[in-house]
Amino acid sequence: RIIFDGASPDSVTVSYSSYSSSERATWFLDGADYLIIRNLTIEAVGTFRSSIHFAKGANYNEVENCVLKCPGSNPNYRNVVFAASNWAAGKHGNYNTIANCDIDGGFYGLFIYGQGLGGNNHNQGNIFVNLDFKNVYYYGVYNYYNSGSFFINLNIEPTYNYGVSFYNYYAYQNNIDSCQFKAGRY
Repeated sequence: RIIFDGASPDSVTVSYSSYSSSERATWFLDGADYLIIRNLTIEAVGTFRSSIHFAKGANYNEVENCVLKCPGSNPNYRNVVFAASNWAAGKHGNYNTIANCDIDGGFYGLFIYGQGLGGNNHNQGNIFVNLDFKNVYYYGVYNYYNSGSFFINLNIEPTYNYGVSFYNYYAYQNNIDSCQFKAGRY
């Protein structure tokens, strides 16, 4: 395991300004396994944005006690991403844990985009626990082709009046427990 520990999200900020559709993320886990990222603020700014991006089989990673920032309401602003580098569908992150974090901003707070439930092309077994979504514009969680994941104690309130707290499509065997969806739809 490799550990990145900032001691406190208030003391260390990692920021990246992307103006290229091929380099969208501040922290890009391109097939990375067994990383622990904790006690940091990770901020995305620029034309294309994601604070942290799991792609190409980024498995068994942990993100703990972080502030994940992606300010703005443009559909190109996707805060936490599980998808291909160009945000296309596929199996890109499995058995990861994101816990005790603030997900601050983005058109999408958490964007999970798998590809079909047949075969082995969907994301699976991820754990999302004790997450506070704030300033997320439209989708708190966009969960598409994902299985066997846990969504526990999420607090989601989109800023757009017609926003969607939790979009769950072609997802199966997921556990959604003790979540608060305020305003918007789900």
